[in-house]
Amino acid sequence: MHRSKQIILALILGLVLFLGYRVMSRPNLKYFEPSEFGPWWLLMSRDLLLKLDAFREAWGAPVMLSPAQGGLGREDDSDSQHNLSKWGEVRAADIMPAGMNTAADRRRAVAIARSVGFTGIGVYPSWKPYPGIHVDVRKPKFTGHVATWSQLASGARYGPIGEGLA
Repeated sequence: MHRSKQIILALILGLVLFLGYRVMSRPNLKYFEPSEFGPWWLLMSRDLLLKLDAFREAWGAPVMLSPAQGGLGREDDSDSQHNLSKWGEVRAADIMPAGMNTAADRRRAVAIARSVGFTGIGVYPSWKPYPGIHVDVRKPKFTGHVATWSQLASGARYGPIGEGLA
């Protein structure tokens, strides 16, 4: 067999094995369907998927994945936890919990996100079509650390999470 054909076959076999592993390692989720994650399903962190399902269970109402471009995965040169190119998997999701309309609701959502083990939490009260939160499974700086932030009222800047919870 020609050397270039061997290389191509090896690459194809590697891709098939990788995708087979990813398919087999997908968790059975109670509240989310693979189709909700679109083309990112096989590339989502297993830990993220399990925590999303646990968040939905604790929230007690539907949780919509953001329809915004980049709300799940993206491929760019950023350090975003959404960035497949940087991390080799999608480690973040932007979500819109149904009924998260007040500051008390946002505080509850953040408390639930912490309780299920997310290590990155951002509050976005002015997202459209609904307010939402960013959740991720980044490697914490130290045991128990959770990175938190909030979009400020102007929508153009970020600040302490407390400003999005007021």
